[in-house]
Amino acid sequence: MSRGPGRIERTVEQALRDTDRSFTVEELAKLAYPGIGRVEKKHRVAVLRGISNIQKRLDLWFFDTVQPPWQMIVTKRGNVRSYVHGWFRSARQDYSLSQIDELMNVPEICAAMAPGGYFWCEAEYQKADVELKKLGFKSGMALSDMSAELRSLWDLCINLNSYAHCLPVHDDYAFLHIAERWTQSKERMSAVTPA
Repeated sequence: MSRGPGRIERTVEQALRDTDRSFTVEELAKLAYPGIGRVEKKHRVAVLRGISNIQKRLDLWFFDTVQPPWQMIVTKRGNVRSYVHGWFRSARQDYSLSQIDELMNVPEICAAMAPGGYFWCEAEYQKADVELKKLGFKSGMALSDMSAELRSLWDLCINLNSYAHCLPVHDDYAFLHIAERWTQSKERMSAVTPA
């Protein structure tokens, strides 16, 4: 008989609930096991087991990094800032957390996170996708087999996805170019500014 969430699970859930950023599994392990010098496999396994339980209560999204060292990044699915933070961390591993936080304040990125922007649409799509699954949607389901509520949510998902891809800046590579321009302008500024 279970006595509820354990210490590790409670710590990880609180970290994910109380912030608008993303975490790697290693970062969550360091929060769950304060004082450990090196995160070992046993720590990662315990955190991943806790995450699988937390996922029943909190909608999470996972990104894998695109190059070594391979890491899994955990974000809140319906939170646009958390989603974008995790997306940049997976795509730009060479950026520090402070650089990603600064990058998220770049006007083009802020506009994409605002209602109606690309990242906002992606986060809304993720929320709708979670609701679809809760209502019993299964991949390959025929439209005639859907209830009215399920059908209207399905239509919303399709419309959000279509709208997001009709925006002026509508693909992931465009945001990587924005990040690259931001990095180059920051390097130019530091070269001009005397130390």
